[in-house]
This record gives sequence, structure tokens and C-alpha cells, in this order.
Amino acid sequence: MDYKIGIIGPQDLVAQTVDLMALYPLLCPLPLPYENETFTGYSVEQGLDRHVQAFLFTGYLPYSMALNAGLTTPSFYYQLADTGLVSLLFRLQVHDGIDAEQMSFDTLQQAEIYEVYKQLGLEHTSLHINPLGLERFDLKQYVKFHTDLFNAGKTQGAITAINSVYRKLLEQGVTVCRVVPTPAAMRRTLKLVATFVDGEIARDSRLMIQMFCTESQLEETVFQVLCERLQEYAKSHHGAFMITPDREVVILINQGIFKKYSNLYESIPEVGKIQQEIGVPLYVGIGMGLTAHQAETNCRDALCLAKTKADSNAYIIKAEQEVIGPLRLRDEKTVSFRLRSQSPYLQELAQKTNLSISTLTKVAHLVEDVSDNHLTSKTIQDGLRVTLRTANRILGRLVAAGVAEEVGVEGRVGRGRPRRVYRINLNENQRE
Repeated sequence: MDYKIGIIGPQDLVAQTVDLMALYPLLCPLPLPYENETFTGYSVEQGLDRHVQAFLFTGYLPYSMALNAGLTTPSFYYQLADTGLVSLLFRLQVHDGIDAEQMSFDTLQQAEIYEVYKQLGLEHTSLHINPLGLERFDLKQYVKFHTDLFNAGKTQGAITAINSVYRKLLEQGVTVCRVVPTPAAMRRTLKLVATFVDGEIARDSRLMIQMFCTESQLEETVFQVLCERLQEYAKSHHGAFMITPDREVVILINQGIFKKYSNLYESIPEVGKIQQEIGVPLYVGIGMGLTAHQAETNCRDALCLAKTKADSNAYIIKAEQEVIGPLRLRDEKTVSFRLRSQSPYLQELAQKTNLSISTLTKVAHLVEDVSDNHLTSKTIQDGLRVTLRTANRILGRLVAAGVAEEVGVEGRVGRGRPRRVYRINLNENQRE
């Protein structure tokens, strides 16, 4: 099984990474280059749309920007090795005739810079190091820092690891060099990614338990149809089907196979078709675990969560107690609804919340789908395919506009933090 890895960074480093990744047969590179770091979010969304299993960032800045925006997909980044700076300073001093002792720096820590200068026998007392760290990155400040020093004759050039800063300084005529990860540092990170993938493959080979039930006891003929269809479903995915003495329908299936046909835990359309055939709501609990007992416990807890919803759905509880859900039983791609609206009410609400009508329409569809008007930030995140940070921002604006209110928290499952539950009303006719 190939694992799709989204590679985010400047074009040259992304291309170099793709070449190096050829040494690792299990890693399937998906190049996601950007013009500058401000497009990191767009590159991440592209990768999520194409279902990458992990991201590899070519530097710390885009990595931290993605995490701060709510990215939860496994992610890695290249670290800058001091050998990269050593070779850069050697080239400046020996080949380019630039005094390496008269430079301005950003990105790198002062201690790292001083240590390299000491190794090379260079004096560091005339260096200028930007005090604004990457956690508070500001493109204008970084560019101004270097430009002012260079134009004042206090430096002979600038050294940065940030592509957007490098390009801006070139435009302004500043002598600038970009320090990049060395091939050795890149290979070390790729080895780490490959080790992670090996672990994922091992986890995917484990079994998961799926348990199915309806809200009420079925007639015998309907129950037999349900069992026949679920047995066919299990067989088509190399799973084991069984019925317990308590008439619980249970399927054992490989985690990796399920992850693939559920589109990375988005929906289970085959089970949705079975539910439509029997004509009553169908609830599914899915459990994973390091032991069979843990998987069964998680499966039953997940089933309890699924039964709290009015419509057919599924929940997953993983071995580390992460809760995923609700999963729809039908394929999300078959759900259609209008993204544009002529409703004066939605147009007015769009202006009031500074959210697009498209976003409001999608949220309205989610509210309609859950029936009880209760949503969490995770529901918004999954339904709109946005980051958790964006989902929280949407909820915050709806609350401020008076069309949403916090009404409680979800019941705690395992050790995870309970999610806040909101009641949302986007129906103009039902507004008080």
C-alpha cells in the first residue's frame, strides 16, 4: 500500500523532496508547492481534498502556520542543519567576496549562529539578528529589518530561510542568501516519515469491530434481509460476519481496508444502501483497540454515541480514545444542495456575520441533516471540510449574530475533552 504524502513548500525544495522520496517505495509524493508562505492554508486544503495520509513541510514556518490553523493530519518538517549554514558562509567568504562578519540574520537562533561562526573562526560581534522569532513572523518587519541595515551600510547582505523574505529582498536590491535544508537533513526527515508509515501499516493490519443495531426490534423477515446484506458487505471486504446469541450483528474487518473504502472515515455508502432497503434508521458503532477487549468496549461506546442521533449514522472510537463521527451512511458526494440562495434573509445574515451565503447554506444543510439543530465544531469541520479553527470561527460568528447558542457539551468518551454543543437556527420562519 502506498501512502500519499503532501509536500508543501517552495517549488525548488518540493521538487528536490520528490526526487529524494523515490528512495522510499512506500511513500507516494503529492507536490503542493506555493509562491510564498501565505498560501500554506490553500496547499493544505488541496492535500486534504486529495486525501493525503501525512504532510511534509519544507520548513518550520509553514508547518507552524498549518498547526495553528487547526491541522490534525500527521505532519513533519525539515530542520535547518548547521552544516547548511557552514557551506553558505564558506561560499560567501571565499567565492563571492562578501564579508560574512557583516551580515543580518533571521529564522536561525542566535546560539546556533554564534556556534557556527566560532567553528569557522569568524567574529560575530558585528552580526545583526532579528529578535522577532518565527512564532511572531511578520513579512513586512522581516524585510524592513534587513533592508534598513543594508541601505545604511551596516551589513553586506542578509541570510534568511524564508522564501517570501528572500524574494522581497531580491526585488529591493539587497544582497541576500537563502539557507535551505541540506540533503542529509532532508533524508533524515524522510526516514522518519517512512518509519511513521511503517507503523501506520502495522496499525492498519489490525482488526476493528463493527456493531449494527436499529432503534427497535425488527420483524423477522426484515432482520433476515439486514443480516444477508451485511454478510455480503462483510464478504466483499474480506471481513468476518457473526450474530451473537443476543441477536447483535457484528463484523470484524481490517482497519486499513475500512479506512480506504470509507474514504478516510468520511462515510459508509454501502451500509447506507442497506439502511435504505430495510427502511428504518441504522446505527453503527466501530471500535479499535490494542486488545480485543478494548476494541469491543470502544465499539459498544461508539454504538451508544450513534444511538443518540435521530438519523442513521456511525461513530468510531480509536485505540487512543479519539472519537470520530458522526459518519454518514451515505456517500457525501451524492448529497446535493444549493450553494447559492436568493433568500433576502440569508443575504442579510451573510453581511451580518461576514460569512458567505455558500457557507451559511452548507451549515443550514448540516442543521437539517442532524434534525435536532444541535451541532459541534467537529460537525462543522467534517461537514464543510474545513480546519477546526475555521469551524470555531464560523460558530463564533453565528453566536454573535444571535442565530446560534451554546446549550451544553457532549458526553465525555474516554479521556477526550468534551465538545461544546450549539443549537443553530437558520430558518427565518422559525425565528422568534
